[in-house]
Formats: sequence, structure tokens, C-alpha cells
Amino acid sequence: LRAERSETDQLSDSELRYLLYLGGNNSKVFMEVVVERITRLQNLDPETRFLLKHMNFILCEAQNKSLYYLMMNRLSDITEISRSDLSLAFKLSLRAARENRDRCERRNDAEVKRYPTSRYRMEQGPRRFSTSSLT
Repeated sequence: LRAERSETDQLSDSELRYLLYLGGNNSKVFMEVVVERITRLQNLDPETRFLLKHMNFILCEAQNKSLYYLMMNRLSDITEISRSDLSLAFKLSLRAARENRDRCERRNDAEVKRYPTSRYRMEQGPRRFSTSSLT
């Protein structure tokens, strides 16, 4: 696998796109490639940028949380970061946050459809009890 990772240095964008297509739902390999490249190069080269732009972060996090967080930590640990790389990292983190928010909203909407009264209760706020009736 290490030999395959170093060979990604010579791949064109169309070849990387094809690899992503072939990889399908197996994001672990691509996260490992990104982590290895950032660790080795200490910057974002064009191939790593391309992979990051085209990866599904929700799928990455769902398949391997620890590797996903390692990848994001390596990305944030780059010491000599250019403006364009910083901008890309910021956009990627915003995209991941939006995808996570959308996923939570979809899950919440599904819960409301299953339990319609729970939405009404949430909108009403917490129930308040009077202590005067207890005496």
C-alpha cells in the first residue's frame, strides 16, 4: 500500500478522479493517503488538495472516526501554510460542518415523522409545574 501511495504523486487529476470513483465507499484508503502526504510534505500539494476537495467527509467520519480526526488534525498542524491552503482548510471544515448539520436535520426530521408529538412538545418548551398545588 505504501508503494501505491507514493505513486499518487505522478497521477493526473483525471486519474485521481478515477481512483476516487473506483474507491467508492472505501474512504479509509484515501484518508490514509492524505494523512501520509501531509505528514511527509508538511503542506498541501495539488494532488492532496484534489483528494480533499473531492472526498465525502461525512462518509469518512462515519467509516473511521479516529482516522478522520487524525486527518483533520494533520491538516490543522501544517506550520508553513499558504493563504490558499488556509482558505481551502477553512472551506473544507465549513463543508464538513454543513454536511454534519444537514445529516442531523435529516435525522431530526425522520424522528419527527416517527414521533409527531415530540415536535409539539419541543416547541412548547419544558413543562412547568406549580408548587402551590403540592401544599
